[in-house]
Amino acid sequence: MILVVDCVGYIGSHLVKELVEKEQVIVLDNLSTGHRYLVDDRTVFVQGDLGNKADLE
Repeated sequence: MILVVDCVGYIGSHLVKELVEKEQVIVLDNLSTGHRYLVDDRTVFVQGDLGNKADLE
């Protein structure tokens, strides 16, 4: 299982598309600069912030 943070931008979304071919991926993003539609449907998406302990749990 891989956690990818800040993944709904251009580079992050392409990275996740490669990773989901080999591993289960969880993505964490607050969507402040990215777009939800860029998140691959094969991932587990968590809208939150890396600095917030509750979001990480």
